[in-house]
Amino acid sequence: MLRSIILTWLVCLLASAEARTEESIYVFSNDTRFVEISPAEERIVDVGSLWHMDVLIVGSVLRPSTQGSIFLETKVWKLLKIENPTREQWEQRGLVKIDRTHKGGLRLDRFIAPPDTNASLQGGRILQIQGELRLFLTWVPEAAFGTDHMFVSIHDRRGKMLRRVENFAVWNRSCLEESLGRIYTPVFGEPRDIRALDLQSGTVSSSSYEHLGARTFFSKFAAAASPEDCLLLVGDRQRKRGIQTFHLYGYVNERVLSKFQLSLDADYQLLSRQEAIVAEEKEYLEGGGLRRPGRLHVLDYRGNVVHTLELPEGGRLAAFSEDGKIGIYLSPRKVTILNLSDFSVQGEVDIPFEHGHVALLR
Repeated sequence: MLRSIILTWLVCLLASAEARTEESIYVFSNDTRFVEISPAEERIVDVGSLWHMDVLIVGSVLRPSTQGSIFLETKVWKLLKIENPTREQWEQRGLVKIDRTHKGGLRLDRFIAPPDTNASLQGGRILQIQGELRLFLTWVPEAAFGTDHMFVSIHDRRGKMLRRVENFAVWNRSCLEESLGRIYTPVFGEPRDIRALDLQSGTVSSSSYEHLGARTFFSKFAAAASPEDCLLLVGDRQRKRGIQTFHLYGYVNERVLSKFQLSLDADYQLLSRQEAIVAEEKEYLEGGGLRRPGRLHVLDYRGNVVHTLELPEGGRLAAFSEDGKIGIYLSPRKVTILNLSDFSVQGEVDIPFEHGHVALLR
């Protein structure tokens, strides 16, 4: 009898450990509700709310999510329980760390407040540097705009601030080149720069991608960046009408990997593990406005279309699994799970709210 009980306990323990190795999909709404989705079962396995934690999610999810933790942008006034907040307090954002409990629920672990009273969080990235987890958070002062006015605070896994770097920004698209001891951030806009932070000295340097394509003003735009292998997709609008020229640029070695032309209005993402470019079609409407028809084109690095997916209208690619095998497409009231090994639809799950922020948590 005792042997049977021990065997049953061991089976349950192993099953629990195996379940924790699978990444769960969390979708958080702006009104604090969330759902947890199992990609393997293709269904919602938990629903809940962060309202009792005084967390009001308003911004992006820092990637990648660490083991058992999710980092989310939140409104500061809500968390600090400020009554009748001023306009500046209403807009101000900070960061919360949400942990998964042993029972599978979520709990508020800690809050990282803005380093300056007038600063607001604008995103960041989680990086492993020499085996240590570091949070790189980008802040912008009130009424400021552009990378030259931003600053980065660097924190350890407990949230303690280790360093502050002026005139720099770290986003989900920033790239760590650990062998060089640098973090690179392409500037999407003016100036057309790639900023580099030396992790040892804390100095910031820059190079330009202005030389790619045509020389005319307002011709170039950064279309996508890969945080894994420091690639930048640069587009050029000043070619034949309706045709854009793209350069796939490795900016650490300053080398053009490929050049191709497309006649497509789209938002682009680089998938380095698949050596693919995903183009999400968009249509500009007469009189203004934008329509997303839900059509995704998968291109190789030479610009050839190798797959086309028809997905629910009005959606976007919102997240990718840590191993790069699963993509999450979020559309109104629906999550579509994509198998990135063959770019097929693995499953669809209906959710109880229109829009949200996606995180994958192991």
